[in-house]
Amino acid sequence: MPRFTLQTDVSARATIPAALRCAWSAAIAALDTEVWIRVEAAHVADGAPLQIDIRRGAEDGTLTDTLDSLTGHLKEGAFEVKWTVAVPADKLAAVQGPFALVIAAAIDAYHVRAQSLPLLLHRPRFSI
Repeated sequence: MPRFTLQTDVSARATIPAALRCAWSAAIAALDTEVWIRVEAAHVADGAPLQIDIRRGAEDGTLTDTLDSLTGHLKEGAFEVKWTVAVPADKLAAVQGPFALVIAAAIDAYHVRAQSLPLLLHRPRFSI
């Protein structure tokens, strides 16, 4: 019969890190259309406050202008909100070529942040 040499009835403290992810309901959208924003969290308490910024994504992957800010609270590890795609005309005219929107979500109480894949904005007329 094997012998166990470890002590029993001891507890170990471990911190499970929180995780966050966010996504759009579409990959491409036109102005004035509705899309869903979904944020999911793991190892975060229900009711935790959530900050969401809709930002413009530059071609090099950095985030630039904040176009809209939303707040909410997690329920059962998720948060969903319907958002109408709206970009001010001056910001849209200042960028030639692709215009991408990115969700930047954060739960400051748990020190977690995430950003989504880009939502490509379909322009009604040709631009270079």
